[in-house]
Amino acid sequence: SGQDLDFRIYISFIEIYCERIYDLLAKPINTSTAVPLEDRGRAFTPTASGGRKLDKGAPRRMLDTGLTIKESLDGSVSVPGSTVVEVKDIEQALEVLRVGTMGRTTGDNGVNSVSSRSHAIFQVMVERRSNQCAFPLQATKLNFVDLAGSEKLRPGSGVSVVLQEVTSINLGLSALGQCIGALVAQRAHIPYRDSKLTRLLQDSLQGQ
Repeated sequence: SGQDLDFRIYISFIEIYCERIYDLLAKPINTSTAVPLEDRGRAFTPTASGGRKLDKGAPRRMLDTGLTIKESLDGSVSVPGSTVVEVKDIEQALEVLRVGTMGRTTGDNGVNSVSSRSHAIFQVMVERRSNQCAFPLQATKLNFVDLAGSEKLRPGSGVSVVLQEVTSINLGLSALGQCIGALVAQRAHIPYRDSKLTRLLQDSLQGQ
C-alpha cells in the first residue's frame, strides 16, 4: 500500500489458579523447536523409543502471591511481570501455546486424574506501526480463554486445596456469567472485580 507499515505480534499466556495469576511462559522458550505443524499447540514429549506421548500438564502448584493486575488510565488491563514473547509466524505462535500448555496446573478431581485446575488466557497482541498516518502506533489484542469446567465438591474429597480449586473455578465462571448478564441488560454497574478472570477480561468485555 506504500504506507511503510510494520506489524509485530506478541503473545502472553497466563493461568488463574485458586484466584492467583501465574505466568505459563516463565521458562525460556525456543520457538524454533522442531515440532510438526499438526502438533503445534499440543503438549508432546519425546519418548525413549523415539515416539511421542501427550503431556498431561503440570502437577498442582505451591500457592504463593502470584502476579498482580494493573489497570491503565484508558481502562486497559495488564499483568506486570508476565512474559511477553514476540512471534513471527503461526508455527512460532503454536509452539508458544504448546510450551505454555505443558505448564497448566492439573490434578485429580475424583473423576479425571489430570483435570485442568485453572482458567487460562492466551493473549495475542498485534502492533501496527506507520510513519505516514495520524496514529503512528496502533495496538489491539485478542484473548483466547480456556475455561475449566464447573465442578461440585465430591464426597470424601475434603482436601483443602481441592476445595480452593473448586471454589476458584466456580467463582470465575459465575462472575463471568454475571458480567455478561449485566452487559446485556445494560446495567450501570458491571461486577468485573468479582474475580480475577473477569478482571483480566474487563477491557475485552467492554469492547475496547
